[in-house]
Amino acid sequence: MLKGIYTFDGDRLLFCVAKTEDDPRPTTFEASSGSDRMLYRMKMVEDDPAPAQPPVKVQAPKPAPQPSADELARRREQKIREMLAGSWSMTDKKGNLVAVFRADGTFTSTRTFAKRRLFEPDTTTNNGSWAYGQGILSARVTGTTDRDMLGYGFVGRLQSIGDDAMVTADNTGKLLTLKKLR
Repeated sequence: MLKGIYTFDGDRLLFCVAKTEDDPRPTTFEASSGSDRMLYRMKMVEDDPAPAQPPVKVQAPKPAPQPSADELARRREQKIREMLAGSWSMTDKKGNLVAVFRADGTFTSTRTFAKRRLFEPDTTTNNGSWAYGQGILSARVTGTTDRDMLGYGFVGRLQSIGDDAMVTADNTGKLLTLKKLR
């Protein structure tokens, strides 16, 4: 507790206090430099209400235009094409097929046969081009180690696709499930 004195003079407040608890209470409103007192002079300020300002009109941001149905379909097709790119594997009665669909529209596939074939290799490799549009996945073989496959085309309706599998239906309606390798 600091000891002090105060006085009001209209809208002014004057008070003088000792600097420490041990110093005596001041008797005058003086505090020279180096003294053991502190002098405060304060003036009351009347509330000066700010003039009323008109409310600021905040415009809500315009909603982004909604894409058209054609644009949504285009985006969906593009997303599916991106999901198709990668390595896929399928096992059927012939053996195992691994196909790599590249983003540039080319593919390479390798078929490893379940049964050994007499006078023929255990694997064949094909390459060519692939495309996707309107739910149809198509591939055309343009290079192969099996001349019977040259010019062969696959057309399948994509039934579903996810991060780790896709299901297609071939031209007879048979469902083929391929697992994504990477």
